[in-house]
Order: sequence, then structure tokens, then C-alpha cells
Amino acid sequence: MNTKLVCAWTLLFVFGPVPEPQAETLTVRLDGSGEFASIWDALETAAPGDTLLLGPGRYAEGRPFTVPAYTETTYVGINVDDLTIIGESTSSVLIGPESPRIESNSPKGIVLHPSLDSLRLENLTVENVEAGITITEDLTAANLQIRNNRTGLAAFGNQGTESINLQACSFRENREGILTFSYEGPIEILGCDFHDNTSAVVLATSSSNENRVANSIFVSNDVGININQSSNCLVDNSTFSETLRVNIDVSTSGSVALNGNTFGPADFVFCIQNGSLSGGQNVLSAGAIRTMVEFPRLHGHFGGQFYRCLVSLWTDVAKMLVTAT
Repeated sequence: MNTKLVCAWTLLFVFGPVPEPQAETLTVRLDGSGEFASIWDALETAAPGDTLLLGPGRYAEGRPFTVPAYTETTYVGINVDDLTIIGESTSSVLIGPESPRIESNSPKGIVLHPSLDSLRLENLTVENVEAGITITEDLTAANLQIRNNRTGLAAFGNQGTESINLQACSFRENREGILTFSYEGPIEILGCDFHDNTSAVVLATSSSNENRVANSIFVSNDVGININQSSNCLVDNSTFSETLRVNIDVSTSGSVALNGNTFGPADFVFCIQNGSLSGGQNVLSAGAIRTMVEFPRLHGHFGGQFYRCLVSLWTDVAKMLVTAT
């Protein structure tokens, strides 16, 4: 008889199944009044499913953080799966240095190790770094301020089933607000605002999943949304104003639908290089109509690429998509 098996069954009968570890909430306060005075110490203690509550202050302790192929100075390097980090408020919890360091190879803000599956962030600010948040898997985030970074959110595909859900987040004065590359998706950007970025949103997803940008505000960006690779995207109930170059740049092999948006003047209201564009109930200002159907030039140039906007199609596109004001 297998005595080890008998003992195991006896323990199970007497004591019941071993309970699953319970997720814990760990408090971090830089003044020492919490369980941890350093976010790094809390991260070393945290287990999958735990929550970190961050008290007020600037979290600017950079440490070397290793991911495959490189080690870089990082302010919050995450080696724990399914972690939630919640700040006290976006105005009081700041991640990154006080002075900008946004050139290439500068420290990064928050990095999720590529071997992990998910991260949740709420109520904090990431600023003055090369990349505010870097992920290769799932991210759920709400009420974030991402400002003055080289890239606000960088999402790179990891050949998994990655997804992003952003709600009520603000991206300001970044070179790229959101930059994705070969990411699986879907990506949902809901009720966010984008101000004074070079490129507010760059969607480059590698699947047929439909991405969505809804109820969002774009102000004074060089480019509003660039949709490329094989991305499909629905943009609805969003407002674009004071755009310097292009509101919507379509260079995807997928399809893009625009519904219920408001577009102000830009060099190019829409630029369609590839893919298909459809929709309805969009509103263009009088100035936007003029720039869309009466281009003074056929070519615009930025970012090292030439954009050939098909002026002969603009009148038909205008009739199909928009109501002018």
C-alpha cells in the first residue's frame, strides 16, 4: 500500500482542502507611516493578486530592472503578476524625476516584465521619463496622468492575447501619447484626453480584433490617431480640435469606422493611404471642410513618410461621413 497516498488522503479528510492564498493590500508611504517606505520593498514582498496603495509623494528611486535582452534604470519594475497599484490621487502620487529626462535610454517609469500577464493602475501620474508605462501583455488603467514623456504608454506585442483598457486617462506633452507595435489587442480608449502630443495615438495591432476610441478629446496634437498595420478601429463620439497636421491617418489593411465625432480644421482632416473608411453623423467645421476638399498641396510630409491624400475622393467622403457646421 502506498502509505504516502494514504497519509495525504487522511490529512485531506481531517483538515479539508488547503485554502488558496488570499490577496493582500500593502500600503506604501514615503514618510514611513505605511507598511513600506519604498515601493521597491513592497514589490519584493507582493504576491500575485495583491494591491499596492501608494501614499503621496514623488517615487523617484530608480533601480536597474532586467527584462529579456537589456537592463535599464526603472522607477517601478514589476515582477509580480496580476498586480494592482492604486495611488492616493493623480495630483499627489508622482512617478518619475522632478526634472525631465526624456531622451533615448533615459530611465523608464513603470515596466511590467514581459513574462507576466496583467497589470492594473489607478490614480497616479507618470512623468518626465523615456517611457511612462511599458507593457507586452494586459493593462487596465483608470484616472492616470501621463505627461512630458518621450512615449506615454508603449505596448509591444508578445505573441499572446494582449489587451488594453484605458478609462479617464490624460496624455499631455508626450512625443507619442500611446504607441503600440504588433500588439494583439483589442485596445479600448474610453473617455481619455490628449493634449499637445506629437502623435496622440498610434495603433498598430496585429489581429482582426476591433479597437475603439470613444468619448475622448484631442487638442493641439500634431497627429490625432494613426491607425496602421492590420488594425481595425471604431472612433466614436470624440472631438478633435486645433490639430496641426492630421486628425485621422489611415494606413491599415483593416477597416476604420468614424461615428458621431467632431473634427476641427487641420492640414489634413483625414489621410487615407490604405484600408477602408466608413461611418456617419460626424461633424466638420466650415474650416475643416475647406481644408478637406480644397488642398493647396497634394503631398504632406512628416515623420519621414509621404502621405498622398486623394483629393478627388474628398467630396464623396464628405457626403458619406459628415454634417458640416
